[in-house]
Amino acid sequence: MAEQTLCDALHQFEVAPHAQTAVAPKRRSITFYWGTDPAEFFSVGCLHSTEAVEKQTCEWLIHHTSWEFPMGLAQGVMRCHGYRFPKGAILDWHAMSGTIRLPGSAGEDLILDLAFDTDKSAIRLSVEQYGIVYMPAEPKALEPWPATPAK
Repeated sequence: MAEQTLCDALHQFEVAPHAQTAVAPKRRSITFYWGTDPAEFFSVGCLHSTEAVEKQTCEWLIHHTSWEFPMGLAQGVMRCHGYRFPKGAILDWHAMSGTIRLPGSAGEDLILDLAFDTDKSAIRLSVEQYGIVYMPAEPKALEPWPATPAK
């Protein structure tokens, strides 16, 4: 069986059925972090809910995302949506923050919230269905990786 690609993993994440809450549909999201362990030269982590597709996507990303170049994931996601970048562009986004909204193929948007820094970087991937009102209307700001307990 051929190895799964980022675009395959991303497509599964995007088109999976949305979980419902008692009040409104739940926004699906994961947050991938670089620089999670100050004692390690390179370290990564991924936060997700209990939804299986979020857990699977995080686990896949941990093993298939550059631990050295965080901006490669954002550009890879955008490539899966038809964007192209010149050679060497992976080095151009070393201090970028903001939000990119990409139209999906199954009635949803994929939202990339970026917070790239020299020491700690994060990207949140969220999926929202068209025409749905989410509570809160916008996801909360990206927060630092949760502190790990002292050993």
